[in-house]
Amino acid sequence: MEKLKENAALSGSCSSGVAPSQEQMNREAANEDSLLRMTVTRKIEETIMDLLREYRLNAFAQQLHEQLIDPSWSSQPFLRRLLVCLEAERVVRKERGAEKRFKIAGLTRGAYSLRQFDFAPGRGISRQTLEEIIECRWIAKRVPHQRRDSRRNGKSIAITGATGCGKSFLAMVISSEAIERGFNVKYWSLSELVERLSKAEKKSETLKKINEADLLTIDDFGLGTLTAQEQSLVYEIIKSRADNLSTIIVSQRPCADWYEWLGGKYIADGVADRIINFYYLIELKGESRRALARKQAKEAAEL
Repeated sequence: MEKLKENAALSGSCSSGVAPSQEQMNREAANEDSLLRMTVTRKIEETIMDLLREYRLNAFAQQLHEQLIDPSWSSQPFLRRLLVCLEAERVVRKERGAEKRFKIAGLTRGAYSLRQFDFAPGRGISRQTLEEIIECRWIAKRVPHQRRDSRRNGKSIAITGATGCGKSFLAMVISSEAIERGFNVKYWSLSELVERLSKAEKKSETLKKINEADLLTIDDFGLGTLTAQEQSLVYEIIKSRADNLSTIIVSQRPCADWYEWLGGKYIADGVADRIINFYYLIELKGESRRALARKQAKEAAEL
């Protein structure tokens, strides 16, 4: 009996000695497995970041990095996290695109806004009308991923009035709003357009580049005298955009005087047929804004 007790004691002693050793081995194996998973996860994260930067999705990558280092994001659903990353990329690209479009248009972002326009009585345009115009529903825009030009039924605007009454500024306000809404805009004086076309070796290709703009704003329309060749070029510009593409024409001359200025005959008839019936015709009135500004500055200095 004594011998059996000794053997049982020895057996129990050996058994209790093995158990902690096995537990330790299990813990070590679990730690190694956890370390391996962390290493693999870290490698995947690095690869994803490299790919995002390779494809220039830098804002997406930055947002994802912030999510990975912030434990509170781990409880968020995958699609929610993905949406936040995509939204971050979209905001940055939208801003970058707008800056690029302003540069192409030759306009300074933030320099021309609705808040700066003078809606004094008798000016020839109301705030409500201008707010409707800057919604830009009258501008035709390409359908994304279309091989051919998908723009159709673009409307046009004419802004006429005396020197200094704010025609160009108003055109710049509308053009700037169009850029902010994602439209491609080109803002040129008529003389710049005519010179560009007259010097072009292939006028059709130059017109095609000009008409890449969803909105073409032509300032100083009707300024000076045109030669027969220049009248023909004006006709080509207008004809190339008629019916499909949107145009703003800024002129000191009333529309009724354009026929004579364009030399009459078929060129004037062709232009008039395409642009007299504007979607919006704005006839600005009032004192010269520049003269008014000088007057106000003088009165302020005398106080």
